[in-house]
Amino acid sequence: MTLLNQLAAQDGAILPFDQTRIDRTRSGYDPDLYPNVNWIDAITKDYAYTTKGNLEVSGGSDFLRYCIVASYFNESGILQQDKTLPVDNSTDNNQFNMRSNIDMNVTKTTLMRVNIGGFLNRFRKQRCSTDQAFSEAFETLPFVHPARYSDGSIPREMNRANPWRTATQGGYDFTTSSKIQTLFSVEQDLRQITPGLKAKGIFSFDRWNSSRRSRTSNTPTVHPATGRDAEGNLVYTSYDVGDESMGSETGTEYGNTNVYFEFNLNYSRKFGKNDIDALLLYNQQAYDDGSIQDYRKQGFAGRLSYTYDSRYVAEFNFGYNGSENFAKGHRFGFFPSVALGWLMSEEPWMEPLKNTFDKIKFRASMGQAGNDNIGGRRFAYLTTLKKTDASGYTWGTTGQKNYDKGITEGEIGVTNLTWETATKSNLGLEVGLWNALDITVDVFREKT
Repeated sequence: MTLLNQLAAQDGAILPFDQTRIDRTRSGYDPDLYPNVNWIDAITKDYAYTTKGNLEVSGGSDFLRYCIVASYFNESGILQQDKTLPVDNSTDNNQFNMRSNIDMNVTKTTLMRVNIGGFLNRFRKQRCSTDQAFSEAFETLPFVHPARYSDGSIPREMNRANPWRTATQGGYDFTTSSKIQTLFSVEQDLRQITPGLKAKGIFSFDRWNSSRRSRTSNTPTVHPATGRDAEGNLVYTSYDVGDESMGSETGTEYGNTNVYFEFNLNYSRKFGKNDIDALLLYNQQAYDDGSIQDYRKQGFAGRLSYTYDSRYVAEFNFGYNGSENFAKGHRFGFFPSVALGWLMSEEPWMEPLKNTFDKIKFRASMGQAGNDNIGGRRFAYLTTLKKTDASGYTWGTTGQKNYDKGITEGEIGVTNLTWETATKSNLGLEVGLWNALDITVDVFREKT
């Protein structure tokens, strides 16, 4: 206030505050009429709590192994709470997590795994955002009015906010969310057919959803007090009569569901100096987030890798992938790749240099990758129609008007649209020196 007076005096203007008001504000003469509010302190607590707890149980035998992990997390908010209210609108975040993993040897060659986990979150907060509360606190002068008068009424200036009222009196939002994640797999060792051959099936199901309940309140407010009457009561007029009841609103989110299935055959075996590793895999996925249709994918993948004497490596991979984002006949794409490697440091004639060069590896690869998310638009092979902004059409002999909007062609569909393909190539060199320093050099090229 003194500073504002000094600035006004420099400009030759009338002083906005008299010395009596400045002195009474400084001395705390009457906090109702001469407030001096630190609004950041008024809307925030001195501290907030965070609590964590974990419990783990594991054990088993040669036949069955298990591990169960549970945890609890609680966090309170920093914004103030009005404890005189009949409802608790303080920020409070509670989350419960649990996961169980079970491995069971059904037979000597069959392994079954069951993994189930998830969480439950219960989150309550003030209706206002933290940003809003702090913004109002920074914008409100400390001497305009207190956070609340001694008689319980809440003041505010015309077209301005009371930061404390915003933080404590607006009601609350209560959100609950939960998620479950499951994975079931069965792995079968097929060594009775040939050593090194295994089959594995995987199924997973994940689901997340959320719901919300909001309670809103509009507490009465008054204009800043102008003084006290003969009995010492504050003199002010009503600003907003408010409402004693609390509004209620509920809502839910659609959430999302992900279903995944995979079956693979894996073969890994060594014949003398020859290492062979092969994989054949089938998978499919459906992801539903409430869009017009699930996101669905299906495909095969394969890998064949050959290594001779831990020095020469050759690998071939392929993917044959399908996406629902394209028209029939264009949904699948074939994406092969090949890679070669030479570990020169494993050559017998490099043995004298082993202390210097612990690794020298040359590698080269070339392959194709596909992308079905083209331009961010789904089903881009379809032409769309849309309503125009025109006011309508004129019909009949009397010129009467139909006020329905017209229809025009929207996005043009590309009937033969299919996977976007990128051809990628790479040359690389890896050098290890003195078992202490690794150097990697790569050269990439990509053509779409």
